[in-house]
Parts: sequence; C-alpha cells; structure tokens
Amino acid sequence: MEELKQGLRTLFDEMLPKTKSFKSKTYEQTFSDMMDAHSENLRLIEEAIYTADEEQQPVLIKEFGAVIPEYAKSKTAEMSKNQLNAKQIDFNMNMAAYVIPAIRYGDRAFCKQIAEETVKQWNGQKVTGLTLQTSTYEDISGGFKKKLCYITTAVCAEQGKPDNCQELEILRNYRDTYLMHSLDGRALVEEYYEIAPVLVMMLDMQKNRQELYGEIYEESLLPCLEAIASGDYEGCKDKYKAMVNGLRGKYLPS
Repeated sequence: MEELKQGLRTLFDEMLPKTKSFKSKTYEQTFSDMMDAHSENLRLIEEAIYTADEEQQPVLIKEFGAVIPEYAKSKTAEMSKNQLNAKQIDFNMNMAAYVIPAIRYGDRAFCKQIAEETVKQWNGQKVTGLTLQTSTYEDISGGFKKKLCYITTAVCAEQGKPDNCQELEILRNYRDTYLMHSLDGRALVEEYYEIAPVLVMMLDMQKNRQELYGEIYEESLLPCLEAIASGDYEGCKDKYKAMVNGLRGKYLPS
C-alpha cells in the first residue's frame, strides 16, 4: 500500500516542473507521457479498493485522497512566506492541469472518488492560499480549442448562461467573420488560444471568483459587445486585448 501512495507523491513531483510549459501545443503529449508513466500505479490503486471489503472502501478512498495534500502541505511547511507565495501558483496549477486529471482519467470509478477526495482535502488543509477545483483532461484539452471565446465561456457559465447564449454567439461570429480575416487578428486569436485556459484556471482558484467574473463581464465583455453592436470592430479588439493583458499581468507569473 505504501508503494502505491509513493506513486502518487512521485506523480506530484514529476509534473510540478511541467507547469512552466503548460501550452496547447505540448499539453496532449505531456499528458500522454504522464499517463504512460503512472497509469499502472493508478490501475493498482483502483484494484486495491475494488478488492477490499465494502466497508473498507470508503476508508481507503479517504486515505489515498489524503496522500498528495499531506505531502504538499509538508513541503509548504518548510517554506518561508515569500517562497510559499511564489510556489502556490505552481502547486495549484500542477494539481489542476495534471494531477487531478490524471487520477480522474479513464473508466476508474474509485480513482474518480479519490480525485474528489484529494480536492476536498487540499482545500480543507489550505495547502496554498488558492482554491482547487476538480478538473479533467477532456475539459482542458477541449478548452484549448475554444480560442478567443474561452474566457467569455467561463464568465457566462458562472452566470448560468448556456453555451449558445447571445454573448458567446456574437463574439464567435466576430472572431470568425472579422478577426480571422486579417493577419493581426489571427495572431491575436492564436496568442490568446495559448493563455486563456491558464487564465481561467487561475481565476477559478480565487476565493472571490464569482465577483471577479462579474467584474470581467461588466467592465470588459459588455464594452466589447457594445463596440461590436456599433460597428467598432477595432475598438472591440483593443478592449479584449486590454482585458486579457490585464488578467495576465495580475494572475500569471512572469
């Protein structure tokens, strides 16, 4: 059992440096390589719980779910406040982009429960000053394909709006019929294609995420939509750039 737990700690350690290169062009291969290395350990964890007595299964799920939070917490206990401030983004990004999606990946019912328990204990132990959300490989990989509208999608989802809401339809049409027809417009879409999922992950980790998404909607997205409605397409581009650059400066390390 200890060997299986050590496999989870190794997963955390091996993927931590990868947060610095979390990009659309490399994510799929990085994730695939990670699963090649750790899938067998996750399979054995699933098997260990499956073959355990029914009353023992919840105990094991909680036990495995505590492994990484306790391990990461022991690392933060050795850090100064400045070191922790510098590392908390890397720790949470590692969990959100790689570790939790890896544990949840595939048709493993008990591992999915372990992932949920890991998130619960990570937040309960306050490993960092950021909140961890449950994430999946499919959501992250798919998010990289949404390009310019990824932030808008997150904002509208926070408001309970569907994927075909008016705001998203207008911005998608603007992207496809205006931005994608110029060199600088396509370059803009490709640039934000890389960083938007990372920005949304960081926003989702903030304790006041609902307030932040509301501010983005009122202060940035509505002015963009108003610019489109008035035919000021370049003005919309400038406003969107200002929004993303402002978020990048605030939430992403240099």
